[in-house]
This record gives sequence, C-alpha cells and structure tokens, in this order.
Amino acid sequence: MLEKRDVNMLVDEFSETCDTMVRYVEENSITELIGGGFRNIKKLVINDFIQYLFYLSDADGNLSDSELEYIKWVDESVTKEEGGKFTGDSAPASLRLIVSAENIMMKKGHIPYIADNSSPSVFYFRIIASLGAGLLVADKNISSSEVDRFSNTVKLMQNYILGNLKKTEFGSVLRVDMVITDENKPTETRTIFN
Repeated sequence: MLEKRDVNMLVDEFSETCDTMVRYVEENSITELIGGGFRNIKKLVINDFIQYLFYLSDADGNLSDSELEYIKWVDESVTKEEGGKFTGDSAPASLRLIVSAENIMMKKGHIPYIADNSSPSVFYFRIIASLGAGLLVADKNISSSEVDRFSNTVKLMQNYILGNLKKTEFGSVLRVDMVITDENKPTETRTIFN
C-alpha cells in the first residue's frame, strides 16, 4: 500500500514535471497553442487527482474515513464537499492539456522525457493509477463497484493517451495489473509498470 510519504513524493515529482513543462511552454512562446490554462497546470493536476479519488471512493456510495484521509494526503485542505466534479466520462482536463503540450513540444523537436525516461503523459497515468490502487487498499472494504470503476477509469485514460499522444512506441508502459483475491479483504493490490 502507498504510504503518505509515497503519495507526497509522487505529487511533488509531478509538480516538478509541470514546472519544467510550463517553463518550456513559456520560453518557446507556445502558450497560445495549448491554452492559457496551462500556466495553472499544477493546480489543475492536483484538483483532478483529488476529483478522481473522490469518484473512485463514491463507487460504493460511501466515502469512508480512511478514504477521505487518503485523499487528504494529496491535499490536506480538501473536504468531503469538494468531491463530485469528475464523472469518468472523459479524460481529466489536466491530462488533456499535458498531452496537448507534449505533442506541441515533440512537434517543435523537444522530447519531453522526465527522470524515469517516460513522457509526462505516461508519468501522469502512472501516478493516477497508483493513487487509485492505493485508495482501494486504504478503503479496507473494497467493493466490486470500486474495482470496476477503477478499471474503467484507467482504461479511459489509457485510451485517451494512446489515441491522442503523438508517440509511436508505448511498449507496456500503460499496463496495469491488479490482484484482488477477496471482495471484502484485499490480500494484495499491485500496480505493475513495465
């Protein structure tokens, strides 16, 4: 299970990635190609992560105390009332902006790889999948509806990246494997990336 320090580290690392992308976008005067909202990408990413976690936690109709505590690891100031904005019908706005920025950067000859040698869009996906799997484990009472919602949302984001990111080789970097042996007692939940 992800611990608070792991969640904080993932969010901090992605914040640094956002800073790097914003600097590139501004230095190369391509903000207008992406959209003015890109300057606030860090705030948008954090908000989308939180909304995604609320969406997953609501699949069984109950936001448990342990789920809310986990969501607060992303942003300590979040309250129960802030959920309900993500519907799972389309990729989060922050992912759409990041894919757009990454495509423009690649078109201009800049390959936006980050520390783990993946693209920002793939890194975003890895974080959101890890956060979702961590939330399922934090719940301690995983329902099939939560697992289904997690699977469907991950697939939605995978398909968005595969269909929109102008990258020719993904390999298995968007692969997610989960093992849950009992609906009410999670013996193991793993997110595996190759």
